[in-house]
Amino acid sequence: MGTMPPSPIFPLTEYVVKQDMSTVHPWLLLEDMILYYVEVIGASALAPHRICAAHINPLAQRYLSFPLWEDRKISAIRETTSAIPCTGFRNKAIYLISACEGNVHVQIDPAGLNQWNTIYEDKVVANKIWRYKTYEGFDRIRLIFLPMKNTVASAWLTLEN
Repeated sequence: MGTMPPSPIFPLTEYVVKQDMSTVHPWLLLEDMILYYVEVIGASALAPHRICAAHINPLAQRYLSFPLWEDRKISAIRETTSAIPCTGFRNKAIYLISACEGNVHVQIDPAGLNQWNTIYEDKVVANKIWRYKTYEGFDRIRLIFLPMKNTVASAWLTLEN
């Protein structure tokens, strides 16, 4: 793969990689890198995705950031992010910004068995960054957003040891 870029997160492919809808952002640990899928636009098997990597320096603090949505069109019904594995990371923070107010639910899958529990509910203020941070241990995390009307939203997850 050549020389590692200085940025801890970098794309390995263009926006043309297709992801099976049953695949939910899998990780592949390869020496000192984690490879993972990132959805770019849309929520279908035909939506463009790219494969990205995060370089992990074992001598430094581990830190990953996952874009969950990037200017995603969300209906007033609700939208759920992909489930992101976070085993081994102590600090987890989810961020969301929306053009419309709404309600947000943070859900966890404690043991990776698709047994989702809502651990936090809150209101989102339009055009303000909403944040939730936790130190609890669990296998996967996801976000459910219920806007008051159709909107555009962006969300991301950061993991840190």
